[in-house]
Amino acid sequence: MNLGKFITRFPRSFDIVPLLDLEAGVVTAGEWNVTGVDPQFDLAGFGLIPLPPGTYAIRAIGGAGLHRLGEASFYIDTGSGFSEAERLPLRFFEEPDGGFTAYCRLVKPITRIRFDPADGSRPTFSLLGLAFEPTASEAEAARLRRENEGRVRLLMNLVRLLPETEGAGGAGRLCKAYLTHLPEFVSLRVAAPPYHADLAHRYPKAEFVVVTADDTEQMTQHLEWCDCYFDPLNALRPTYIPKHVPVLGCVLDLQHMHHPTFFSDTENAMRLREYGYVFDRADLLVAISNFEKRNFEQFYGVDGIHVAHLSGFMAEDAGLSREDIAAARAQSCDAGRYLIYPAVPWVHKNHEILLQAIALLRRRGLDVPIMLTNTGAKKDRVAELKATAAQLGITDLVRTESFLPESTLLHYFVHSVGLVFPSLYEGFGIPLVDAMKLGVPILTGTSSAIREICGDACAYFENERNAIAVADDIERFWLDEDLRRELAERGFAQGENFSSRKMGEQLTGAIESLVERKKRGAAADAIFPRREKRSAIIEHLAVFALYLAPLGVDETAALREIDDINRFHAHLFGAQAQVTVGVDISLLSDEALRALFAKARRLIVLDSSKPHARELATREFSRRYNDALYQLVTILPRSASLYRADIIDALLMGLDLNPSATHGQLDAGVANITLDPPPTEIDGVLQYEAHRRDSFTVVDAVIRRGGPLGDLHNGDIAYLSAFCTRGTRLRFPGCVSFSDSQAGH
Repeated sequence: MNLGKFITRFPRSFDIVPLLDLEAGVVTAGEWNVTGVDPQFDLAGFGLIPLPPGTYAIRAIGGAGLHRLGEASFYIDTGSGFSEAERLPLRFFEEPDGGFTAYCRLVKPITRIRFDPADGSRPTFSLLGLAFEPTASEAEAARLRRENEGRVRLLMNLVRLLPETEGAGGAGRLCKAYLTHLPEFVSLRVAAPPYHADLAHRYPKAEFVVVTADDTEQMTQHLEWCDCYFDPLNALRPTYIPKHVPVLGCVLDLQHMHHPTFFSDTENAMRLREYGYVFDRADLLVAISNFEKRNFEQFYGVDGIHVAHLSGFMAEDAGLSREDIAAARAQSCDAGRYLIYPAVPWVHKNHEILLQAIALLRRRGLDVPIMLTNTGAKKDRVAELKATAAQLGITDLVRTESFLPESTLLHYFVHSVGLVFPSLYEGFGIPLVDAMKLGVPILTGTSSAIREICGDACAYFENERNAIAVADDIERFWLDEDLRRELAERGFAQGENFSSRKMGEQLTGAIESLVERKKRGAAADAIFPRREKRSAIIEHLAVFALYLAPLGVDETAALREIDDINRFHAHLFGAQAQVTVGVDISLLSDEALRALFAKARRLIVLDSSKPHARELATREFSRRYNDALYQLVTILPRSASLYRADIIDALLMGLDLNPSATHGQLDAGVANITLDPPPTEIDGVLQYEAHRRDSFTVVDAVIRRGGPLGDLHNGDIAYLSAFCTRGTRLRFPGCVSFSDSQAGH
């Protein structure tokens, strides 16, 4: 008989021997306290017989509290020693009898195993040993079928879930929470791509099928199996799902309907197409917040929407007690104080405003270090952020980290002074709940779902679109320890409103409601109702008003006479114009000017003494604050004589009437509105060269969104080239005096 095959039929048990960063409890046998960042056990008793390959159920001997081991792992030795490449993540599940079981698959004979129960956290738990029981995949599938008999059969599609290192982000954490908790309520089958095949061993209570594409050919047999189909990844595949299959749709957010200019024309078209299919085909919709529920109703006219709030998944996995958190935060020393912002640097995350605020604080004599995490998927954006930090002289205060292991991110969370979160849009805000559950005080914006999630448990920015206001709020937050302590206490209480299990229960309620409704519902040949869709929210004119140093004596005096900067801009450009101020940081040393600009609705800080600072600031405006059909960049107060609200309004009407014009300019030399012919090649090149010598930024032209400039951004060389060589100008008669431009401010 083959000895290896014979041995695989029987369980093997191993005692645990502490190696590092572990201390035995004094009251209960087998109780352990983690005392350092890298706790390790050796599994004793291998002898000369290796552990054969196969799938194992790992039973805890004398185990208690093992659900707290959110970052447990095995390091296995196949003959070459331990290495990170041979690390197996491990998750213990509590059984009905109170015991704990984990699952793993070994692909080679194992001669030694090291068990690391934690990675950065410090849980307390009990364990005497581990028993490895072989379990065949067929037997495991049979067990799942037996346990799930009589339950709703749910098919969940994770085929499009990105790898963690490529930007899975909050969607990835959400899906893993579903995998953990949905099997408590339903019979769960998961369609997953090959690169996520390892999930089967990490979540053994779900059945996994590996498919290379979520198309009709590969999904049909699984759709026929299920009682309900759930695609949680912001779209719906396959593009044909038989009418008799109940579909639960999920769109995480409708950001593009509030901020279409945050996305390229291609991205907007994709979102409108894909999300429209979800709303048309889904039999029932689930929203992740009441805010998004209202969006579904407003933009797509749907009703009967179920809300399933998310949670702070990292904090839950850590399993830290209030005492653990207090001890960890007490270890944070003044020398290492910092704020943390855990966000992929998408446009709506508003990273630049933080850097500008940090630069303003340094000018006031206060250094506030900031850690930006989750930046790995957007290397181009990270390069831009580093360039901005260098321009503002704060490189030493800004630390960027890509996709960190969860234990490391947890460590940075818990040891931070606080979470700073100036995001302009959140469908929910997972890091906010993480922070509340971990006793980390929060300073955040007020947009979208944030107030719904945080309530009175955090401090709010007065205006997260104005760098001066953000700096003022950060200064108060950084210096007021009593405020932060109070916010941490409120956060603990508010965080109790959210849990992954509650989310699973809410989602299960939606699933069961849909299945029951479908049983009583429409015939299989009924036509899908088509939803009436509203257009995205977009303004008519966005203005970037640059105030650059040095200012003349008369210009400075004129600005000091203005008592309301927003009313001044409304007089120049119209009350409906969305005006963003770009102000040179050196001007803000003048207290009168600082007070004036602090009230601007949107404000970007730049240092115009540095090369290309104007271009960087204009690109930031074009990406984040250009929520309009038309854009104007101008330099004030020197160009104020060009503009008055009624003239701007007439120019916009002229552009509306001349759709072939890419831009319009005021020209005192013409008596009538004049549409110039498209530039010749040589004229375009000459115009480009003339502009390029001064700046890549196009100023004093009202530019139409789309057309040849569609997915480009003002301040970029490609934008300037397209503007000069492919643009068609509409010239408009008009000129006002400087005194007229000031009248009414």
